[in-house]
Amino acid sequence: MRNVSKEILLSRSLDQSNPFSKLDLDQVTVRGVPLIKFAQYDEENAERTLHSLNTFDWIIFTSHNGIKYFFNLLEQYNISKEVLRRKKLATVGSKTAETLKSFGFVADFVPDVYDADRMGNQMLQEQQLNHVLLVKGTRSRSVLDDLFTQHNISHLTLTVYDSVTNQDEEESIIDVLTNSRLSAVVFTSPSSIEAYFALGGRLAQNTVHLPCFCIGETTADYAYKVGFNQVIVPETYTLDALAFEVEEYFKEE
Repeated sequence: MRNVSKEILLSRSLDQSNPFSKLDLDQVTVRGVPLIKFAQYDEENAERTLHSLNTFDWIIFTSHNGIKYFFNLLEQYNISKEVLRRKKLATVGSKTAETLKSFGFVADFVPDVYDADRMGNQMLQEQQLNHVLLVKGTRSRSVLDDLFTQHNISHLTLTVYDSVTNQDEEESIIDVLTNSRLSAVVFTSPSSIEAYFALGGRLAQNTVHLPCFCIGETTADYAYKVGFNQVIVPETYTLDALAFEVEEYFKEE
């Protein structure tokens, strides 16, 4: 059996489709711990909003989960997804576009840089926006909302999923922080960083000197805010690019 001398903590589960499960590194292993768990969120006006989809010209998805739970709500309220054939659909990145495609739809717009800030500005420059539906989670930022308000773009927000700290994984985090030779941490959202410290407490605080890999600038900004001083962000804000960045870093050590 190979003697693993280093361990990397990833803030989500490892599965066959996760690029972190395929890292080619000697004496380094990845420990995937889902720090956040998701659930359907059915806000008070959800049914009314979904029945008025025909009034929107654009529907914007900023996450994989937003797409998944949006289509769940359509099914729950017996609303045909075919109404979306007459709408313009936007996703925050290529992976989100792939998720949308798995439901039978092709994104009409994907930004050049995969974050909400760049997405909003690029859409304002390149697209005609009249009445927009933003599909979000309970902890999503208000970047697009604020931008559209600033530019007098009519828009409505539909919150379709909730994300909370996964208390079931507290024991796993404590185990990593006490029994492993932790060499780096990898986060895919600001909320996953928040959950890491909520579950790991002072033990987590003692790791802020480690390399901290973040999927995008928003996550990186939060990492700096909580005390990490060696934060690394891939050029492309995808899980594949993040895994490649980690692999290259440890190969060069």
